[in-house]
Amino acid sequence: MANLSPRDTQTIVKHEILESYLTRWGNIIINGLRGPYLKARNRGGSFRVRFVYVDCFAHKGRYSAGRNTRDIVPGSPLIGISELEKVSESARTTAGFTPEVFAILIEKDKSIYQDLLDTLEWAGLANRIRETSDFSTLRSGEIATVCGDYRDFAADLLTFTSAPYTWSFYLLDPYGPLGIPLDVVARIVGQDRADVMINFPYQDLHKKTGSVVRGTQEHGLHLQYYDELYGDRNWRNIATDYLDTPDEMETRLVQEYIRSLQSTDESLAIKLVPLKFPDKERTMFYLFLTTHDPTGGLAMNEILDDAKLREHNLRIQWKDEKFQESSGGVLPQVMPGFGDHMGLVPNVPARPSKDVIADHIYELCRGEVIEYREVLRRLVNETYHHDEIRSAMSLLKRQKRAQYTELRNPEIVSFTP
Repeated sequence: MANLSPRDTQTIVKHEILESYLTRWGNIIINGLRGPYLKARNRGGSFRVRFVYVDCFAHKGRYSAGRNTRDIVPGSPLIGISELEKVSESARTTAGFTPEVFAILIEKDKSIYQDLLDTLEWAGLANRIRETSDFSTLRSGEIATVCGDYRDFAADLLTFTSAPYTWSFYLLDPYGPLGIPLDVVARIVGQDRADVMINFPYQDLHKKTGSVVRGTQEHGLHLQYYDELYGDRNWRNIATDYLDTPDEMETRLVQEYIRSLQSTDESLAIKLVPLKFPDKERTMFYLFLTTHDPTGGLAMNEILDDAKLREHNLRIQWKDEKFQESSGGVLPQVMPGFGDHMGLVPNVPARPSKDVIADHIYELCRGEVIEYREVLRRLVNETYHHDEIRSAMSLLKRQKRAQYTELRNPEIVSFTP
């Protein structure tokens, strides 16, 4: 068996976000395809839909469940494969069609790649493995594994995932202090039917800001690397101007990356969540999620809000376990607010009221007759949840500020002047 590391709190949260969003992502697409499928069936035509999971840094594919157990938990490759199977089954049972599903797993390190193959065999997937980069030859259900640098296969990946009626989810999650050059990211996130999760290595970037100010020669290559991540050198000016205010620097460096992503595609919806060290009130990295689907963007809001609370609880649990290890298993006698006492306060803002959201929608759409999807598109960069928007729309209908029959795309909504 490969030497497996236990998952840290950030990785647990990252995997739970991945699992939750893939489920929502698949269901959103399936719901949108019911109409086209029925039309194709009524005409006697064929209906081919493909779902693709692409993991550009697959690593070993599994982790130890903890330091004191031999239990194993799945990593991102197994999560992605499992969720695609659930999506396919959901489409078959609820919508009547069965999508083709494909997984593409890429790992550069040869020894880790072998561990990945062992993981797939351990999971009972050996008969589905194809060691190939010729993605066009894949059959539904097969898992393409590639030992190499994902950038060498970017063109083939994009060709495969941009085919008609193909929806893809890319995980760009390098291990260690690495990031993805913007020119590569731009080609991936720019696909209309590609949703993407990006690991942004903030802690390492923060360390390199000092090298910008000091002009540290040995870090020149690392600084160039972050130039490629952002697509320009503007981040260096932020590092210089906000050296003495690290919180403001973090905010502006993150905003600059959002600007870089948005500059590649103005229609892109971008969501993010910071994940901290388990034992420090410092950000380790950010997860960015991108989509072109407004319903998907709003689903991300709810998932990431849940993730913030989940991380809060995991960090409390991690500190409890560390304290027990150091104190011989004796827990401290504290009040119920132990987590807050340790400085771990979840960063989850209060939800806006139905009236506030309704007023906002009305101001954005007053006097217009538009599709409900357009309403969602105008709200996608807000922090609202989709259920909150539907509730606000119901309020507008009761108030006679909006008229519609049912909130299903392509439902038309008429807003009063």
